[in-house]
Amino acid sequence: MDCASGASPERLARIGREADQTLLGGWIDFPFLQICDSWPHRDLGPAFRAPVRTDVPTLFISGTLDGRTPPTNAEEVRAGFTNSAHLVLVGAAHDNDLFLSSPRIRQVMIEFLSGHQPSTTRIDVPVVFDRPPND
Repeated sequence: MDCASGASPERLARIGREADQTLLGGWIDFPFLQICDSWPHRDLGPAFRAPVRTDVPTLFISGTLDGRTPPTNAEEVRAGFTNSAHLVLVGAAHDNDLFLSSPRIRQVMIEFLSGHQPSTTRIDVPVVFDRPPND
């Protein structure tokens, strides 16, 4: 899926130019940029990557610590969604458990699914570090 949906040649060039200026360099995209040249796939092309335009109600949820799909990405995609809201989870990464990290997240989801604008657009989520089990 990552190889087929891919990126335009222009975007790949931008990724290459900006990698040296980032904290993790090109590692955030590892191994996809390296394996897609060798992995058999059919590129889905520019039509697949074109902006989506819709008035379908959509709630975007993103985390400020998400290195793969940060809030700026959600805002870029959201530009084509005329009936949308964006909930930003401050302190959340890509894999935060939506229902356990804060009861407010569920509340905002229910508000939106009930046809109301969310009562908030930002929720602080506590950062949790799991300790490895003692052997």
